Amino acid sequence: MGAFWKNLARLIAAPVILLALSLPALTADHSIKSAYRLTFTSIAVTKGDFAEKYDLAIKPITFPTGIEINEALLTGSVDVGEVGIAPLATLLTRTSDVVAVGVTDIGGGRYKTVVRKESPYKSMDDLLGKKVAIKVGSGNYAAFLTYIKSRGWKESDFQIVNAGDQEAIAALTEGSVDGVIYWEPIVSTLIAKGIARPIFSFKGVVNNPTFLVMPRKFVENERETAIRFIAAYMDTQELLSTDVPAAAKLVVKGMSASGQKVDPKVIELAIPSVDYKIEMGSQVIADEKATWQLLKDTGKLRGDEPDWSVAFDGSLIEAAKKLRGE
Repeated sequence: MGAFWKNLARLIAAPVILLALSLPALTADHSIKSAYRLTFTSIAVTKGDFAEKYDLAIKPITFPTGIEINEALLTGSVDVGEVGIAPLATLLTRTSDVVAVGVTDIGGGRYKTVVRKESPYKSMDDLLGKKVAIKVGSGNYAAFLTYIKSRGWKESDFQIVNAGDQEAIAALTEGSVDGVIYWEPIVSTLIAKGIARPIFSFKGVVNNPTFLVMPRKFVENERETAIRFIAAYMDTQELLSTDVPAAAKLVVKGMSASGQKVDPKVIELAIPSVDYKIEMGSQVIADEKATWQLLKDTGKLRGDEPDWSVAFDGSLIEAAKKLRGE
């Protein structure tokens, strides 16, 4: 009788154990694959606990810039990504299957030119004919094109080195380029390391917004998850706007995880270089159209003008405001 009950117990336990092994670990009710890159907003929303408040799990997938994120959005390998003003123009020319759902931050102050600390260069004029690392096709690149056009210069007046974020840091560190034109916190990282000093800011030159972009199918099929992400993102923007020291700690945490050690005080000075506002107003849309035209006029784009009437969707923002209790 004892053997019978032991065998019966084993038979009952076996499928229970198998079922337990097959079940996924307990997670939030909603999850989203988010393109992760080294920006203040991307780092903070990923490293902070904002998503937990909305029963949302953010699954980060690392990319160097918005250009690579474009490809991920096109293939559906990510559900959301931060895309600069120029990469978005390129993306919308290629497809109408994506939509901008919000603004991460806005302002040209995030873009700066830095040179090696011991170099003789003091202005953009001094870099004419020199090697400059920049990410071709980025919002930063569009700001550069806008600036040199205003000066009557051409891109060929510089030796452009197309570089991702880590490549740009390495290039100036090694001295293989004379300057780096990039966004925060890359430039602050170089300054904090004692390698670089700034010689130019694009504040006032452009007011480039960076956009949150999602595949249109994701917005349609996973609308509740998309709204929760926007709500968490707005909480992130609020922290960046109102508690810079706390936000800087999150950014330093993210930079450290990427192998870059940065003084929090340096980050605290850099965070206010832009405004963190989610809304896509008429000026934001006008800026995007103007950038598309600039890239078209300079031969950087092929294809027809996007259908702007379906390129932006602010409805998720309004829903997220309600979720946040606004």
